[in-house]
Amino acid sequence: MTWLFIDVPNAAHRAYFGWGLGLGGHNTAKRNAVCLYGLLRDLSSLINAYVPNRIVFAFDGEGSARRKLVSTYKSRKAYPERDWAKKNVKQQIEAMYIHQLQALGFTNLYKEEGYEADDMIARVMKDHFDLSEDDSAIIFSSDKDFYQLLDRGVFVQDPLTKQPYTVSRFTDEWGIQPNQWPLLKAVAGCTSDTIPGVKGFAEKTAARWIRGTLGKREGNSNGFQNKVELVESEEMQELIKRNLQLIKIPFGNCPRSIEPESGQIEASSWEEVIRKTGLKGLAEYDPVDIKRMRRG
Repeated sequence: MTWLFIDVPNAAHRAYFGWGLGLGGHNTAKRNAVCLYGLLRDLSSLINAYVPNRIVFAFDGEGSARRKLVSTYKSRKAYPERDWAKKNVKQQIEAMYIHQLQALGFTNLYKEEGYEADDMIARVMKDHFDLSEDDSAIIFSSDKDFYQLLDRGVFVQDPLTKQPYTVSRFTDEWGIQPNQWPLLKAVAGCTSDTIPGVKGFAEKTAARWIRGTLGKREGNSNGFQNKVELVESEEMQELIKRNLQLIKIPFGNCPRSIEPESGQIEASSWEEVIRKTGLKGLAEYDPVDIKRMRRG
């Protein structure tokens, strides 16, 4: 069985901030459907390339369970001039969750209060995905957190390069195993999530430490003789331990998921979306092709 997992917030933000701001012009309906347009355009290509049996759409829930552990998690500086755009994207994502995708015939929409889209994808995979049964999975996202889920038959489809990122590509690039990715990020930190790492440790340096190839002669200005001594100090090990809790997916006690269903999009629903949004460009993505999605 072939599974397709869609990180909806990731796809929506890429569509909106990447090229979608000018898509609608003065047409409000079009402007308010930029995220849907981008998602369906990508989805059409993915379905025709991989013909999945199951399509899973994952969304961010309200609030943050991680912030209960670390209050500064994702506490980025506010930019009031961007609030209108962020609010509009959030509204479009919510519209996709509440009615747009279901109206098209998609049923596997996952969202849980306090948890993020990557938690939902990891949770569904943990609960229902079985490599021993020759299942294969495509995770559509540019979020590197998904590297920890790479396995035989599991790869991440990068929306930017359009290339599958496989276990072999990962090990060639980083020299570690996918299950060690959370440790790498726990050491290096994550700027976008405001997770501080060990000072002086970028991702490549963290990978060298994990591989055991970080030289003990490499100096450090934090009162330690070298970087190995720094990262292995009691204080930094406590920081890494805490960071691991934030980076591993699914986070904490993410609730068990219901089993995904097979589904099939209807041509009439596709045409109705075009009519309501005014996004005539969707017509070039033939719904007959979309209907190639196999029932599993």
